[in-house]
Formats: sequence, structure tokens, C-alpha cells
Amino acid sequence: ALNGCVNDVYKFRELLITKYGYNSADIRLLTNKAATRANILAEFVRLLREAVAGDSLCFSFSGHGVYIRDRNGDEGDGQDELIVSADFYGIIDDAFEAVINRYLKPGVQLFALFDKCHSGTILDLKYQHLKAGAPQLKVHNGANETAGQVVCISGCRDDQVSMDAYLEGKYNGAMTWALVDTLSQTNAADLTWENGLKQLRDKLQSRGFAQRPQLTSGQTLTIGQTKITL
Repeated sequence: ALNGCVNDVYKFRELLITKYGYNSADIRLLTNKAATRANILAEFVRLLREAVAGDSLCFSFSGHGVYIRDRNGDEGDGQDELIVSADFYGIIDDAFEAVINRYLKPGVQLFALFDKCHSGTILDLKYQHLKAGAPQLKVHNGANETAGQVVCISGCRDDQVSMDAYLEGKYNGAMTWALVDTLSQTNAADLTWENGLKQLRDKLQSRGFAQRPQLTSGQTLTIGQTKITL
């Protein structure tokens, strides 16, 4: 059992409404038993399919994550990463990639947040930034650029676990807590993706967490110059 997942959902929703101007009526939540494989995939498809150029979208998942043997040869480490739904089915990275490739339109921006174990390349995006803590870019040649920009923050590398922790009087996913804390700052509008990721990692390290959140994108992203937008 995980204790912080539902708290993560509400914490992230509050950030979107108060900091980024999202309308609460436009946010759909799937928690506990409602977060089945079929429901998660249906909502992800709907989110992308109904968007038009100029829209900014957010998708988040907090829960269990594992990996299985890669069967189509597109993974350098030989493993597919996946999320685990409430009905104990997996949604592998290839499935998320297929939905993005089919439904995401040019001019639509998608921000995705995955607070789970083995999550570094969960969307199989082409570009992986700040790999292993170094300011470098890793290009996954087996992936295509996405039609619209996709930026994903994930809780840890593919070979790591993400922690569920009691922080400041409440259970949270450690990465979600650190991300919301970072983006809630008064100067958050001036943060670049590079600085934001560094602060996120520093917060986790200061609390003794070994996990290293990862930043991936579907198109090229100048992380040292591009400000964070959700």
C-alpha cells in the first residue's frame, strides 16, 4: 500500500489552479478504484484528442511502477517501463508513446508528471536531459519527435525507485512534494527547466532521498533558457 498517492493528486491540482490559472472544472481526477487501466488510457486519449493548437495540457500519475522485458527491441536497457493501475494491470511506455503519436496535435503542449518507481523514460520520448546529473543530452534514436511539445518530469531513473514519504505532516510522493514546493515559490515564473530540475533534485537530496528525477522531452528543448510553463 502507498500512502501519499491521493494526496499527490490534490496537491498537484491545487498548484495548477492557484499558480498556473487552470480551471478546476477542466481537471478530471481518477483516484483509488477509479484508476483502472481502461479509465487511465481513456482519459489520456480524451485529453489529447480534444485539444487544439494553443492548448496546454497536464497529465499526472502517482502510484506503483515496475519494468518488464522489452519485446520489440526499442529499449537500450532491454526493459519496458510501466505504471500499475488500481486493478493491477500494467500500462507500458510503448502504449503511452502510441497514444501521443496518434493524438497529440502540432501546437499543443503536454506536461506529464510521473511519481513512480522506474520512471525515467516512461513516455519513451526522444530527448533525455541532464542524464545522471550531468548537463548533457541523450537522444533516443528509436523514438520520433512528437507533433507537439511534450515535457515529462519523472520521479527517478529507470533503475531507481521513487519514495513514498511522510513530509511536513502529510504523506506524499517525495518527488511530487519537492516539485510542488519548487514551483510554488514566488520566483517560480523565472525558473528555467534546468534550474527547476536542479532545485527539485537538491530538495530530495537534502531530505536523504537517493532518487534522481529525470527530464525528457518530445522535441528539442533548450533547458537552460526555456522557462517552466505548465
